Amino acid sequence: MLFLIKIHRVMMLFFILFSSFSMADANLTTKEFDCVVLPSNVADLGSNARGVIARIVVDRNDFLQQDDIIAVLDEEVERAMVALASKQASITSEIALSKVNLTYAKREQERAEKAYKDKAFSIHDLDIAKVKTELSNIKLLQAEEKQQLAQNKLKEAQAKLAHRTIRAPFSGVVMERFKTIGEYIDDDPVVRLAQLDPLYAEIIVPVEQKNEIQVGMQAVVCTDRNKGKGWDVSVIQVDEVMDAASGTFGVRLLLPNPNYKIPAGLRCDLKFVDTTYIQGVTSRHD
Repeated sequence: MLFLIKIHRVMMLFFILFSSFSMADANLTTKEFDCVVLPSNVADLGSNARGVIARIVVDRNDFLQQDDIIAVLDEEVERAMVALASKQASITSEIALSKVNLTYAKREQERAEKAYKDKAFSIHDLDIAKVKTELSNIKLLQAEEKQQLAQNKLKEAQAKLAHRTIRAPFSGVVMERFKTIGEYIDDDPVVRLAQLDPLYAEIIVPVEQKNEIQVGMQAVVCTDRNKGKGWDVSVIQVDEVMDAASGTFGVRLLLPNPNYKIPAGLRCDLKFVDTTYIQGVTSRHD
């Protein structure tokens, strides 16, 4: 992604160096800037697990929705671990037995206390009954903790199994597929996914106009595809660090693309519209 942005940035610098000088004294809204349409996000997707790809269900140019499956690593061992952990987590007999023993110990203690009051039991016999109740209570607690540990191991096994499946973290289009079935991956990307809604329109602006551009300003982007009709965009980011070599700075504008009709990678022309700022609110005047 950084490589693509650098290429587009160099192209825009080339165009602006020839166009900005002749328009240096013109109003911002009368200028036309060279721009490029880029994906709002590009990610190389892989897995934090190691293994052989058992299934891959996408290819270049496929559109994916968030959480769609991209590929699945061999998961035979992980499925077996989940089955074992699930069985262990479902065992409740030890807890049931501990509850029965505790109930019996409590009844024994009650009888011992009554017998002690009737002087039929010694204090020693009463202490023994109390200790048995306490031991039964501890054994029940141990059984419940063991059950909780089994539940946690099941969650761990399920998480490891889930990591064998690579899913799309956002909706977008597959730019490139790096791996195929049968290949071993170890921190390797499997596909490159680009988010196309929204898109970004990037421009390079002379440093002299730094104070003229603010977040929220509106503009229109035109390409050969929309035949001059224009797409509405708005400024979402203005670079605060200038490029000393070229005397320019970057501006990013947001371009909604809900139907994926606008492809990324287009060269475009951008023109700011007349805007009025009133207490931080931007209003457009056509």
